[in-house]
Amino acid sequence: SSAFGGGDIYSSLRMPSGVAPAVVLDPSGAALLAAKILSVAYPELRERIAAFQRANMDTILQDDAELRSKQETRE
Repeated sequence: SSAFGGGDIYSSLRMPSGVAPAVVLDPSGAALLAAKILSVAYPELRERIAAFQRANMDTILQDDAELRSKQETRE
């Protein structure tokens, strides 16, 4: 946080041995993390998460290709 100059993140990253830290910066990331944890017990949820992430990757790749083509036309 700004009050601590960003140093407070270390309290989340430096955990004792055997404690896995999970630093999540936004609500959608928290929801995805919770869904991934639940997917250990629910295979259908695991499949839906994988489909969501594939769709997200496709969108990112399409957006990247558009930006690159716009950049090439400027050069």
